[in-house]
Parts: sequence; C-alpha cells; structure tokens
Amino acid sequence: MSLRRKQPFPWQAKDLSIKVNLTAYLNVCPTEDYYMLAETRGGWIGQHRQRLTRQLAVIHRVSGLAFKEFSRLADISHENIAHPIALYVSTDSSSIVYEFVDLDVHEILPLNLPEIAVVMTQITSAVHFLLKQSILFRIHSIRVSYRGVVKIVLDWDFEPLLAEEIQEANGAYIAAYLDEFMEVAGRTLLGWTRSAISFRASLQDGLIPELEHPFLLPNGNKMRLHEQAMFAMRKTMLQQAPQEAL
Repeated sequence: MSLRRKQPFPWQAKDLSIKVNLTAYLNVCPTEDYYMLAETRGGWIGQHRQRLTRQLAVIHRVSGLAFKEFSRLADISHENIAHPIALYVSTDSSSIVYEFVDLDVHEILPLNLPEIAVVMTQITSAVHFLLKQSILFRIHSIRVSYRGVVKIVLDWDFEPLLAEEIQEANGAYIAAYLDEFMEVAGRTLLGWTRSAISFRASLQDGLIPELEHPFLLPNGNKMRLHEQAMFAMRKTMLQQAPQEAL
C-alpha cells in the first residue's frame, strides 16, 4: 500500500562551507523517491525517480537516530563531509539519505607522500569542523570524488553522548582511525618525511593535529587525486566490461 506523503519539515544549515537543506519525511518510505541501483553495507545506492535531477544518493537504514535528533544534522555542512539529504521515518524503520561519493579512498591506493598529504589535509579539516561543532561521531568510511575531493562518511548508527570523557575518548578513536589509514596508504613508500612522522606521532598520542601542521597542504593540488580517481574508475570499467567488448 502506498504511503501518503506528509508535509516535510526543513532545516536550514548554518553559514559554513556549503549550504545544506535537510528534509524529514514522516510515514514515507525512501523507495517512493529513489529506486535501487546497488546494495551496500547497511543500505543501498539509489537514483532519484525524478530523472531530471540525476541525483545519486546512499540510503542507509538507521536504528539509533531519533527524529528529535535530526535538527543537529543541519550543522553538518562542510565540503569534506558527505552531507545528509533527508530523513525518512516510518513506524517500523528509519533511513537517512546522504550524498553519494564516487570511490572508497582505498580504491585509489597506492599514493605518494604529497597525495597522502592532500588526503589528510581534507580529512583533518572535516574532523576539526565536527569537533568545533561539539558533534560526537564515528567514521563509516572515507570516499573521494572523481574531482579529487575527499569526504568522510559518518556512521549514522553511532549514538552521541555529551559527557566530557566520552568526547576525549571519541577524539582518541578518530586519531587512531586516521593513523591506521596513513599506515595503509603509506605501505609502498620508502619512508616518511620528518613532518609526516611528527603528524603521525600526534595521532598516535590520541591528538588531532592542527591544520597549520607542516605535513598538511592547505593549498594542495586536488588534481593529483582527480587523476588517481579517474584511473581507478577506468580500471573498474575495464574489469566489468565483457571480454568481447574489449
């Protein structure tokens, strides 16, 4: 039975890197607006049924995200965070729809040291933004667009707590996560520079380095990552193409 659409409730994001309009739908299933293209862990990738929008999005089922908490998502407005688009709430399930980003960052590995610095600069910028907003979070994945823009995808099943000790533990967890990524990304390197070693030392101490850290490249050329992303996408297309078409 088709669910009747209720009037959506919009929230306007604050004046930050980008503007995000969030919409909450009550008693509406996301399949009314999106049709499935592929399944993912915990959800699926969909295309909006209004073909003129040509919008791809990730639809993720959530268990711990209450409707009353949805307003805090309006604060998540940053170039390097996959931004939420809408929340669908029904009597038996809830789903959050967020921006689709082309590739998992691991798909563009291996990277050289300047490329790793460009990735870490964008991630660190997003992390500092969230910390300054006092938003507790977990990272579900790190993605990169074909343009070379890196975006963290938040774990929407993580239930935030406000205790100060929880905030400190959250920062240490994020630091460990980022150091582990750097370890994986740098496996093909002959060695780390002094600034990179210093950056990782801060992460290993449970600290998020400042954006002014000498390892980071605030004006780093995203074209480096654009070239890697396009190469990875071409490889995927070749691997999926029938042999007779090659």
